[in-house]
Amino acid sequence: MKKLLLLLLIAPLVSFGQNIEYINSKEHKSSGMPFSQATVVNGIIYLSGQIGDVNNVVVDGGIGSETKQALNNLKSVLESMNHSINDIFKCTCMLSDIKDWPEMSKAYVQFFNRKNLPARSAFAGSGLALDAKIEIECLAVYQGNKNTTPLQIIEIVEDEEDVEETVIESTETDQEEIVEVEDIDVEDDFEDVDVPFAVIEDVPLFPGCESVAKSERRKCFQEQINKHISKNFRYPEIAHEMGIQGRVYVNFIISKDGSITNIRLRGPDKNLEKEAKRIISKLPKMIPGKQKGRPVRVPFSIPIIFRLQ
Repeated sequence: MKKLLLLLLIAPLVSFGQNIEYINSKEHKSSGMPFSQATVVNGIIYLSGQIGDVNNVVVDGGIGSETKQALNNLKSVLESMNHSINDIFKCTCMLSDIKDWPEMSKAYVQFFNRKNLPARSAFAGSGLALDAKIEIECLAVYQGNKNTTPLQIIEIVEDEEDVEETVIESTETDQEEIVEVEDIDVEDDFEDVDVPFAVIEDVPLFPGCESVAKSERRKCFQEQINKHISKNFRYPEIAHEMGIQGRVYVNFIISKDGSITNIRLRGPDKNLEKEAKRIISKLPKMIPGKQKGRPVRVPFSIPIIFRLQ
């Protein structure tokens, strides 16, 4: 017996008006940069221009490599907002030399890897930051306030399946009849739903955060994660010898039993990625996050920065 599951996202309409939301990571705030990483106005994400750098060092390899890294930097900002590059609808590419346009376009198209590419403008200028060859800024569709988005799973039965129906016959009589209807239990099913850390009702608890006030538990979790990374951090010897540094973006899931699963990494070097995975794999078992009182899977993302002094 085959069945289909239809996942519906039900959310009220959001009126943005002229409110502005400023998006900045803790690292960006401490960098002293005179701009935000992104702003959200009237349902649009305005992403600040990104160059092809890692930790303020422009990547090697020329215009193709710089284009890919600049787009990866934009992607990271979107992912921190639980969005993706598929939400981008317009980009502006600023080149230091218009002759680089063909090679830039080749790398640009490969990155998006989709039939319907965003609208785009490109022009040449001079004096880009860090003597970069390109800077890219983009606009993306904002998917709304996910904190007000309850999830419901509705089961749809295929047409070919025989369904037993209850037929209610109506006959006219002079006597009143009382029809008893059994109570129907309706409940939300969160069995296979991932609820982002930023919006979950009860965040996962890092050991030691149980006694902290509920309003401070999100902050406590993030502080304990940072302490864990600092305590267990070891710079890979081969990367140190070769002068390799950069930022490794780590994504993992805190499962319904509190264990750490599905670790995914993206960084400039496999040795840095291996060390980042080792650190995250040593995380202790958490008290799982809960949505409407039920344990759910909670995705979490954090960058680990490898910098040589």
